[in-house]
Amino acid sequence: MKLLLCLLLGAIAFGGTFGVLAASKPTVAGAAGDEDNLPAAWRFAPGLAAELREVARDTCALEPGGSAHDAYGLLELRYRNLAAEYNNQVAALVLSGQQRPSSVAGVAPPLEEMRSSVCKAPTPTPTPIHTPTPVPTPTPIVDLEQRFITLAALDYAAVLAGWPMDPGWWPEMRSIIQCETRSLDRMAHNTTDPNGGSYGLAQLNGRQHFDKAGESFDLRFDAVVNLRTALWLRTVRGHYGGEGGWGRCAAWLNIN
Repeated sequence: MKLLLCLLLGAIAFGGTFGVLAASKPTVAGAAGDEDNLPAAWRFAPGLAAELREVARDTCALEPGGSAHDAYGLLELRYRNLAAEYNNQVAALVLSGQQRPSSVAGVAPPLEEMRSSVCKAPTPTPTPIHTPTPVPTPTPIVDLEQRFITLAALDYAAVLAGWPMDPGWWPEMRSIIQCETRSLDRMAHNTTDPNGGSYGLAQLNGRQHFDKAGESFDLRFDAVVNLRTALWLRTVRGHYGGEGGWGRCAAWLNIN
């Protein structure tokens, strides 16, 4: 999963079909024939997208967990390696100055999310007429539309944005966000910063990061779009601190 972490920023592995990390995310070329509509350098994307979906489908009849050498563990490892390959190729092209097509996602989705998309839930057995229907346990509501979101909503938005939960990724970014935007204000805008100011939860400076990441600047205050752009920036930079990153908070928190 960390095949090129030191050179090209690592692998991002999670599930979900390409293009469904959030409603605002561009779809990834994945269907047969999509290669013809892409620049030559990006024609790897549909094939890898199809392989990731196929591996996820193979896990549908299996239960996660257990030995790393059992069927699910081996498929999970295969998925993580494919996701790493996809992320590294995207990062390498972006670093070389290539403009990412809007139909190609910036990162591979997590396996759990891919499973939820490709694995169909079994048809429930009809409940007999005279059998009382159990009252379902209410699902906690995570509201990403509130201006001031909760930490639970922040974590949920990170999953939708594709952030890996591994050390060096979301745990550090979560701390930096709480330093940059202590109130977790989605609409935070620091007008004293250059380039028009810094925006949103991750306090991304200017619009250039959104443009280069293939995200809409108009959606800069959307929690998922903001975090997905921050993930792109962390991926292409390879670290958090220093100029062009989150230097002040990274230094204060002793995060590289």
